[in-house]
Amino acid sequence: IIAAMLIGVLAIWLITKNLNKIIQTVKKFQQGEMSARIKVGSGGEINKLAEAFNEMADTIVGNIENLKSMENLRRELVGNVSHDLRTPLAVIHGFIETLIIKQSQLTDEDKQKYLSRALTGTERLKKLVEELFELSKLEAKQIKPIKEAFFINELMDDIAQKYKILVEEKKIQISAEGHEKPFMVFADISLIERVLQNLIDNAIKFTPENGQIKLQINEKAQEVEIQVTDTGNGIPQDQVPFVFDRYHIGDKRVSLDTNSTGLGLAIVKRILEIHNTSIDLKSKIGEGTTFSFILPQYSV
Repeated sequence: IIAAMLIGVLAIWLITKNLNKIIQTVKKFQQGEMSARIKVGSGGEINKLAEAFNEMADTIVGNIENLKSMENLRRELVGNVSHDLRTPLAVIHGFIETLIIKQSQLTDEDKQKYLSRALTGTERLKKLVEELFELSKLEAKQIKPIKEAFFINELMDDIAQKYKILVEEKKIQISAEGHEKPFMVFADISLIERVLQNLIDNAIKFTPENGQIKLQINEKAQEVEIQVTDTGNGIPQDQVPFVFDRYHIGDKRVSLDTNSTGLGLAIVKRILEIHNTSIDLKSKIGEGTTFSFILPQYSV
């Protein structure tokens, strides 16, 4: 009887000791010590309880971090919108105000000119808003790629044909090379099309008259490398690390382009990140720039 009592007391002491440790850890977590975790031994119901608590704590901490990230993105978006919409709004307001105040003094030609500039301002404003929200959704991971198998050759050829009329106005040649062999990739076709469009738009802005833009495909083992190359002035090496940042204007070329929002390459980077790949940049002053990224080949 005495031995049984001693064993019982010892068992109760061990159980309560472990429970007290669990209670203390739970109280620490409750009081805001988010790193508090229960030490897990081997086997037993107490250890299962500890594992369940630790998993729950990790989930709670992860959710809190996501909420903080979303809040930071929201604040950043509000700040960006309020700052970047100010200039085009001021331009539109100025032209319309001039039309109202000096209506009787302006010729029909001047009125048409001011209205055209105001319309251009609204178009740029619309584009800026759309790209701001697109980038914010990508950064908040609200856009999930819907992957499917498709021929990247066909997509690049179609895009090159669509841009031919536009680049002809600047006397720029655009061509698709290395497309003799069909390559099937696995990705979100609409998002990859957006990537290529942004890269080509960027190339058109910085390629002078009689320049060239090349779309090229290179096979690499089980992957496909896509390149967009231009014969522009190139990017200084000290600016290369910042090219994919928001609103990067580098040597002021973007600021001189009224059609640019400064968000195109940032969107490219985010789209490729959700495809678990990255964008590579090689540039040489006076020779041009090449952007390249890799997609997995589709295999049945």
